[in-house]
Amino acid sequence: MGRIGMVHFEAWQRQEGARVAAVCDPSETTRAAAEAQGMTAFSDPDEMLAQVKLDAVSICAPPSLHQPLAEVCFTHRVPVLCEKPLATEGDSASKLVESAHRLAGRFQLATKFRHVPELQMAR
Repeated sequence: MGRIGMVHFEAWQRQEGARVAAVCDPSETTRAAAEAQGMTAFSDPDEMLAQVKLDAVSICAPPSLHQPLAEVCFTHRVPVLCEKPLATEGDSASKLVESAHRLAGRFQLATKFRHVPELQMAR
């Protein structure tokens, strides 16, 4: 699990009533560490979502994977919190938003600046 994945993990652990039930990562080392902490670990996101009932997913993968991973989550009707950037190309960003609308997916882009007054005014 990368640095930002650990940030999300620790944030979820601090939330009352929340627990990290599963981790999906291509790294065997990360999966073994997650299992040692009592979580179910997967290398395939579709398999994870088919086997574990999740209330939400944090996507902390490389940006080029945000759109395909979010689409897998939307297919399984699981809300997504996705790290920035939304995508690396405009086409991928458009597909992600289109999929969210088409599959009634709930999606939020994680950005620590969303409450900055100047940025709220710019919207």
